[in-house]
Amino acid sequence: MPVYMTEITPRNLRGAVSSFSQLFGIVGSSVFYALGTVVAWRNLAILGAVPFLVIFPLLFFIPESPRWLEYTEHVKQQQDGDRGFFKLFQRKYAFSLTIGVILIALPELGGASGYSYYTDSIFTSTGVSSDFGFIWTSLVQLLGAILGTLLVDVSGRRSLLLENRYWETGTPILALISVLVYFASTEIGMSSIPWIVAAEIYPVDVKGAAGTVCNLVASISAWLVAYSFNFLLQWSPTGTFLMYALVTGLGFVFIAKLVPETKGKSLEEIQSLFH
Repeated sequence: MPVYMTEITPRNLRGAVSSFSQLFGIVGSSVFYALGTVVAWRNLAILGAVPFLVIFPLLFFIPESPRWLEYTEHVKQQQDGDRGFFKLFQRKYAFSLTIGVILIALPELGGASGYSYYTDSIFTSTGVSSDFGFIWTSLVQLLGAILGTLLVDVSGRRSLLLENRYWETGTPILALISVLVYFASTEIGMSSIPWIVAAEIYPVDVKGAAGTVCNLVASISAWLVAYSFNFLLQWSPTGTFLMYALVTGLGFVFIAKLVPETKGKSLEEIQSLFH
């Protein structure tokens, strides 16, 4: 979705419009966080299928983006056959592929799936009511996502990525505050902006392959964290969050040193920074 949005949107609105797809996702998850306090999980799963069933038929009516149509016309005219998936792994794409993959993996390896899937365990272990925690979590996620959408084309991608990395740590004693601040700050920056940047930095001829790789990295990273989180908590809660804090710190350095600002630039200008 971010790829399609970046291709059909003017440069001055590209970040905000792309963030809307993530915003609506956050709205949905926030609503379900709140509903989960009063609705059984089986009924919640059924309710979650309803929006998909409504939206799916509409996807057949979405036109191709102008950039994609231009690219397909260009492909018809060129003679070389180097248009496959593995074209992405040429040396000229190495830097942009590294940026995209690491940005996508950072929020997951920083504990995003662990916080999301085990919020109840975190709250319960510190004596906080899970219902109270879930309601407040849904509110701060929603507010953070709205704020991030408003700011992404004002302050820029890079500055929001850097700002939110300061606030993603905490201690078990301050679990409620830490989790709420984590979710709020993540929604401002790391939940949507890595996907926006990944959609902006690849030429159209490798965007499909790059999107596949980024999705694969995101899925593997999310699975690793979700699978290991409970075991790590049993081993050492403090050690678990210190590990995520270390990833967060390394991510901050990576963004500060290597990720350029893409706000206000055309897609051609952005791609020229990497190639």
